[in-house]
Amino acid sequence: MVTTHAVHLATLLFVAVAVDCFSPGWITNSRTETPGSNTRTTLLQAERKPSRVSDPSGPTVEMEPEEFEEVDYDSLPEAKFDDSNIPIPSQPWRRGELAGCDAPIDAEWRKEAEKMIEMGVQISGGTYIDTTWYLTSVVITIGMDFQEMKMDLLREGGPEIKVDTATKPIYYDPDDPEPEDIWFEEDEETPIFERDPDAEDAIANRTYAKADPKEGEADTPESLGMDPEGDAPLYVDKEFREDLALRANELRMLRDTKTDDPVDWDDMFWFDKSGPHKKYYGEKVNTAALSTIAGTILDALNEREDELQVLARHEVVMASPSNPRSIDTQKKFDAAIGRRVAVRTHDPWESNRSLYGVLVDRNALDVYINQKGRLVTIPNNFVSGVELMLSDEEEDELEAEEELLELDDELSEEESHSELMKRRLAEFEAELEEVMAEEYDEEDDDDADTEDDSGGEDDDDDVIEEEN
Repeated sequence: MVTTHAVHLATLLFVAVAVDCFSPGWITNSRTETPGSNTRTTLLQAERKPSRVSDPSGPTVEMEPEEFEEVDYDSLPEAKFDDSNIPIPSQPWRRGELAGCDAPIDAEWRKEAEKMIEMGVQISGGTYIDTTWYLTSVVITIGMDFQEMKMDLLREGGPEIKVDTATKPIYYDPDDPEPEDIWFEEDEETPIFERDPDAEDAIANRTYAKADPKEGEADTPESLGMDPEGDAPLYVDKEFREDLALRANELRMLRDTKTDDPVDWDDMFWFDKSGPHKKYYGEKVNTAALSTIAGTILDALNEREDELQVLARHEVVMASPSNPRSIDTQKKFDAAIGRRVAVRTHDPWESNRSLYGVLVDRNALDVYINQKGRLVTIPNNFVSGVELMLSDEEEDELEAEEELLELDDELSEEESHSELMKRRLAEFEAELEEVMAEEYDEEDDDDADTEDDSGGEDDDDDVIEEEN
């Protein structure tokens, strides 16, 4: 029995040693057991040395909170409203620092800047059209033909281009940076019931009965189912409620027609889809070409930035040409002075309207028109667009073109095709006649020159014979 127990004990010790040898640790462990303690020390920990990493500048200095000097708000002159600080005496509504941007359009620094801008566009291979000045921006109108330009597809030579289209203005309120959406009441925008002309006529022609007539009493608004003030009927029947809803919608529509509708941007700023810009429709904006042009413009302005200070005071904006009736460049404004125009306005209060008058002048701040002898000033930040009004002759031509279009719409496909072929044939015959007439004129000139030459040779022969 003793021998058997000894064998079992040796076997257990061997298994314990074997298990400890195949433990996850790769360094041999040593155990030291003392009464009341059980510690385990590794050779890896014993070989570690204290870190020698130190900051050569010394320990990190603790930051003390900075104390700001208190300032008396009432002692600051900028905090007080100066009623007499008006940059332009004739415009008391305009306040603030203008930084010299209220200078005339023909100021010397503006003309020099326009020369630098035109030079920058031409160096890049673009087409320069015009420069229009505003208070805080300068709009450069360029042509959309980039076929002859050297493309910088990597956009290494110019700034980033942000494409923006004409949209309704969005006003930012610093006190309310994230305003909630404005939702109109449903009954203010749409009628309660669907319009039915036949039902409306039937209800309008029907004689209304009293809601609660009482015999022996005089007719009063209450007895006739009317409001005591006579504003709205108080019929309780359903069909009368429908009639009230329809009439209320009609009254609302009549009331809304007294004010001008907001500017229709699609109708106001349209492009010449049938003219030179037709081939650019359906294509994306060539930002690589625009970046190249913008880079050369900025480089040209930087050459004289210390003298002109254009980039420090203005944002550079590039624009494409618009339709002929839209006056949006300085050259168009100068050419339209003395003609009748329509100024479309926009403001944060949605009181958009159209002002009609004779164009007097336009500068970087305002547009001036003459309304029946009164000079009206419209600030540029309220102007959404200026449209040239047509004369009587131009309106007649436009009406004639519209009538032709209506006739074309009424024709069938085969008829319209035949009419088109007839027009093209007539145009071809007219061009052919012009070419033939030019050729006949050239032949006549050649014959005349030949006769002159032959006559001159005979005269020379006569002279030679006389000399002999």
